[in-house]
Amino acid sequence: MWAHYANNHQGYSVEYDLKKNFELCSLILPVEYLDKKMDLTEMIKGRLKFAMQNKDKKLLEDALKFCSIFISCVKHKTWSYEEEIRFVCPKKFPGMPYFDAMPNKIFIGSQCSEDNTNSLIQIGNSLNIEVYKMNVVKEKIEYELDSELVSKTKV
Repeated sequence: MWAHYANNHQGYSVEYDLKKNFELCSLILPVEYLDKKMDLTEMIKGRLKFAMQNKDKKLLEDALKFCSIFISCVKHKTWSYEEEIRFVCPKKFPGMPYFDAMPNKIFIGSQCSEDNTNSLIQIGNSLNIEVYKMNVVKEKIEYELDSELVSKTKV
């Protein structure tokens, strides 16, 4: 997934411990992998029609949010190896999506710039969490990554 979601290994990934951040559980949705495209036309029409008939702007907004969330949780089965989940977080304040959760670890992409790597290590140190740098295993024929601890927690 590093190539698709972390800007071709230039980004980073953050791990959260759900036992320490229990409130995250209700915001996590699994991705469903299907072998055929889903036609959501009738479902979307039904939700929008209901909202329009009731002349309720909130219902209309909720219907659009539901459709967006639903669509983001469905992918073709060729992507199933990724075993993805989606974290869906509502905006607390207009224009400012934020959720107060303590990360467990930071994983830095193998192609992350030195400046960004140093910044992520500083963040890890300030939060007292482990930071790992991902590396491509060159000795193997198949594509494989391993992680190298670059900053550990202070006891």
